[in-house]
Amino acid sequence: MSNGKILPMTTSRGNRTMITRAMAGIHKPNPKYANVHITYSSIPKEPKRLQQALNHDGWRAAMEEEMTALRSN
Repeated sequence: MSNGKILPMTTSRGNRTMITRAMAGIHKPNPKYANVHITYSSIPKEPKRLQQALNHDGWRAAMEEEMTALRSN
């Protein structure tokens, strides 16, 4: 550019297109998420009724812990 000439800009693009694995119909689950269903199946569903929560040791303990925290504040 020191000689004062202006170079032409090229605007053409290559004819290559990117094809992802999903576009090609390849669907592989990520191995680090392979056992996620085991984790979620061990979490109990949220009870719909108070009696269900009181009958479940984990939910009852959580309620007692929450009440203790509320009383201490």
